[in-house]
Amino acid sequence: MKLHQYADDSQMYMSITVCNTTAAVQTFTVCIVDMNAWMLASRLRFNPAKIQVMWLGSSQLVSQIDIRDIPVL
Repeated sequence: MKLHQYADDSQMYMSITVCNTTAAVQTFTVCIVDMNAWMLASRLRFNPAKIQVMWLGSSQLVSQIDIRDIPVL
């Protein structure tokens, strides 16, 4: 996983295969929890309503992903 942080924006990237989407969601969820803990320790606020997830790939591969909901906090 790669993480980019800016003054008011954080971006996480991961490369996965379609058969690993469930594991990717679990990894993403753990990262969100860790990022929230870090932000709280730094007296910053985390806004889960602004989280966006994009699945990128060919239309054939993306159509195979059946995950619609990703738990965020």
